Amino acid sequence: MVSTYLAERRLPTIWYRMHPDDGDPATFFHYFGQAVGEAARRPRGAPLPHLTPEFLANLPVFSRRYFEQAHARLRTPCALVFDNYEQAGAEARLHEVTRELIEALPEA
Repeated sequence: MVSTYLAERRLPTIWYRMHPDDGDPATFFHYFGQAVGEAARRPRGAPLPHLTPEFLANLPVFSRRYFEQAHARLRTPCALVFDNYEQAGAEARLHEVTRELIEALPEA
């Protein structure tokens, strides 16, 4: 249903298929950064930052800055689909990251 909706509207889309390892924010940021790089409207210098140990203490701030940079690279409007999100697990820190993603979305 989602794919049909997006196809009919011809929206640029990042379809990110979640895996259990994506519950770890560092893994998620790495692979999501690759997806953004492939979908970027044009190369924008350095790749998105990696989540390294020194940033874990303030994961919300890192996440917000990361997604602000990611959004700047994408064509708008753009749809983000997180397929199999439930595989991240109920206790995953990825949920903190997702809250920041939603907060960082540009206003329409």
